[in-house]
Amino acid sequence: ECLPVHARRGAWSYRAGRFVLRHRIAVGVATVANLAMVAGLTFAAYQAYEANRERERAERHFANVRQLANVFIFDVYAAIDTLPGSVDARKLMIQTALDYLERLSAERRSDLSLQIEIARAYGRIGDILGGPNRPSLEDKKGAHRARSKVKALLKPVLDSTGSTSPAHRLAQNEMAKVLNREASAIMFDGRAKEAVALLHQALPHAEAVTTLEPRALPTVLSNLALAHSAACDDAGYERYHQKTWQAWQELLAKQPADTDALMGLVYYHNQRAFHLLGRDASPDTARLAAQAARLTLQTVASLRGKAPDNAEIALHEALAHGHLGFALGRTGHWSQAAEELQSALALTRSEIQREPRNILLQTALAEMEVKLSQARLALHRTDDSVALARAAVRRYEALQDDVRNEKYTLNWTAQANYALGQALLRRSATSTASSAAADGREACDRYGRAAKLLEAAERKEPNCAGVLSTETVRQAMRKCSP
Repeated sequence: ECLPVHARRGAWSYRAGRFVLRHRIAVGVATVANLAMVAGLTFAAYQAYEANRERERAERHFANVRQLANVFIFDVYAAIDTLPGSVDARKLMIQTALDYLERLSAERRSDLSLQIEIARAYGRIGDILGGPNRPSLEDKKGAHRARSKVKALLKPVLDSTGSTSPAHRLAQNEMAKVLNREASAIMFDGRAKEAVALLHQALPHAEAVTTLEPRALPTVLSNLALAHSAACDDAGYERYHQKTWQAWQELLAKQPADTDALMGLVYYHNQRAFHLLGRDASPDTARLAAQAARLTLQTVASLRGKAPDNAEIALHEALAHGHLGFALGRTGHWSQAAEELQSALALTRSEIQREPRNILLQTALAEMEVKLSQARLALHRTDDSVALARAAVRRYEALQDDVRNEKYTLNWTAQANYALGQALLRRSATSTASSAAADGREACDRYGRAAKLLEAAERKEPNCAGVLSTETVRQAMRKCSP
């Protein structure tokens, strides 16, 4: 058309269009690749989002299972710990909680606080299997294995953490507990010196955690006093007995209504009576023992209303009546002694009705029967004395082997046989000829058994002065006809 032409640079859209027309295949491939990349990034972001949600759900589940297991191990366990007949329930509950914690531990080997929680659970298992001075299943080997597991779990925590870290303090608290329980389990089986050594290992741990667990120190000190008593070390006993008193008083000054601290005083006074009665048989010592037993009963009276179903309080009330009766007998007050011992017997039988499988109650009942047998004999009620001593002998003989062969049980089984021998010999003096001969023969047989039992106990560790001696039994045997 012969019109003028004005040349200019092509627009961005024009050049882009021309580029696409010239490179259709390359542009198509690049577009598809970019779309694929965007889709991939979008999918990856979604997957990451879902993974985070799953991780959060898994963390919540982990925390919830862990929290539930700890509620069972500590809160629920504490609520039923002192209830009569709760041993089987406690074992099932702790074993179930422990299984959950063990599964969690497989996922978190480096979680120190979780290892401490598992150690605590094994400590509870040890108490249930063979807890000293409390109802248990009397599986001493199983209890020892559980406590060894506790120490194995705690040692790496103590070695890998600083002394001021929370994990270190928690581990120290548990280590003090397990060493204390281990010592309690062996101190009256001829291993009192080993118990003293274990408690000296526990002492620095207990001293370090007084803020975390105020009862740890007086508990270890109390057991140190008892272990020295079992080792016939009066000076060591008195030293740690005084330290125990100071520790409990300091705790009660801060927490005057603390039930556990008051229970500590019950142990303290009952332990004092027990030690004094085992030290010697003098009237002066017996009067001090009677005073300690009365203080135990006063403290028990203040606790009864706070914990009416507490089996430990009931046991210590019975033991205090028994100690008081034994002490009154040594001062010649046999009628009062018989009343106290009858109260001890009734209390113990009542607890056994609620918890018939409790070996601790069975041995306590046998001990009360021996003491009451001696009181009845002193009051010239010979047939009653024979019946009580015979019942005690049968009760001791019915115990399982590992309990029956403990040093403390051997000594009291010997005491039961000796008491039966004395009662039979007294009865033989007033019986017909045939009955007298039978009673005399059995009395001599009982003396012989008592001597053998005392010798077996002495082979484990020498007895203290207040315990029935082999020489006393041998003197009684001299009255027997050849």
